[in-house]
Amino acid sequence: MPGAHKRSTLALAALLVALAFALGTVSVAGASPISSKASLETSAPGAGALTLLGTSLAPGAPPPESSGGRADEISFTVSFDEPEVRTRDGYDLIEIGGCSQTGAPGEPMVPAKGVLVLLPPGADVSSVVVTSPGRSSPIRREVYLYPVQQPVPISEVDDAEFTPPDPETYSSPNPHPRQPGRLEFVTINRGYRLAMIMLFPVTYTPSQRLAIYHSELRVKVKLKGALDARELTEVKPKAGDAEEIAELVVNPGMIDAYSESPS
Repeated sequence: MPGAHKRSTLALAALLVALAFALGTVSVAGASPISSKASLETSAPGAGALTLLGTSLAPGAPPPESSGGRADEISFTVSFDEPEVRTRDGYDLIEIGGCSQTGAPGEPMVPAKGVLVLLPPGADVSSVVVTSPGRSSPIRREVYLYPVQQPVPISEVDDAEFTPPDPETYSSPNPHPRQPGRLEFVTINRGYRLAMIMLFPVTYTPSQRLAIYHSELRVKVKLKGALDARELTEVKPKAGDAEEIAELVVNPGMIDAYSESPS
């Protein structure tokens, strides 16, 4: 039933993305319900990134370019759309196709997107290395980003009080976000090990009101052995789930490793 399959796929994607953004909102960067915290490395302060959650959630976007190679590393490159800037109540909003807006209340609102990476059977994430090999350029001469608002129920949006910019953050000379990405979590879904990584296509220096856009992103996910061997025997992947998982991840070729793994 194609309709049921599509609904199931989108439901899984929505659940994982919602969980990732919820983690980001409450500032538990690197939280992992299964694995320990992994380190995040970057090539330079302020390097930015945009990623795709699979290929079906960003219409018109090219698939990531995978470079394969080392058995202890998953790497890929993604290009993405030009940003658009619009104004709201005297502030600026930066929008990029396929991205959502994220941040803690009072912080500058920046575009962000989660990417799902399928890990090899029994593997965990050691570190995530993000670089920007393409064009990096100011979006315009000066940008005063809209502050993230306190979350409120939909029924109370019209009466919600405005959350002003956090003075310390908006006067800071440090890039925001300080890192171009973070590991949100590693989980197992239907026997497949998935890593959710949140990445940012724009870095912002609040004190200078300077926003830098990065046209390409290169991500390297370095691997290590799983923390708990019992995870390998608790849930076994089913052949019928392979196609659905492949639609959600940036490296669907890794599916074959699960069909080759011992039962």
